[in-house]
Amino acid sequence: ESQDPDYPTNPGMTFLGTFQWWCLTPERLPCFGTNSTGLIPPLETCITDFDSTIVQGGNLFSTPLFDNGLYCRWARGVLMVSTVNFTAGEYIFEVMARSSDGRVSTKDVRITITEMVVPQILLTIDNPAPKYPVTAEISISGTVESELDPTIALEFSWRILVFSSNPLYDGDRAREAESDNDPTTVYLVDKMVYID
Repeated sequence: ESQDPDYPTNPGMTFLGTFQWWCLTPERLPCFGTNSTGLIPPLETCITDFDSTIVQGGNLFSTPLFDNGLYCRWARGVLMVSTVNFTAGEYIFEVMARSSDGRVSTKDVRITITEMVVPQILLTIDNPAPKYPVTAEISISGTVESELDPTIALEFSWRILVFSSNPLYDGDRAREAESDNDPTTVYLVDKMVYID
């Protein structure tokens, strides 16, 4: 659900604007298409199975059928991706929302693909606030969204990481690759990473 803080939409609605999506593989190559930035080629509307549903991020969706490709637009502002050809590792997805008056906002998420079966859990911050003082306790609740084997005892834990400058990032090499007119020259080290 995307909200414009200056002109909020009603709950469950998506703001009137446009979206662009990017995806990079664990090797920081494009997931789809050939654009070195990972820009996903134009989206077709998903064909879905209305008799089958999935829950993602606390929302119920009819299941997309990836007969004609590996990604599609489920609704305006909603990207669906088939991970059937993904390999294990950390993928970066980014979305840019642009309002009709030209304001732009971006957000990225890092998703780790694994060969193990893992439960799908939605984490929410209890009593969210824009900022917290260092003395405030932050409480997080988890809701299991996938079916679990009732015969297996599970224990869940999570940790909060800081999204910070990557000590391995070399700004000079990144600028050099960016200024090179060769589209195959790409600096693949992330500028920002999650750190304990």
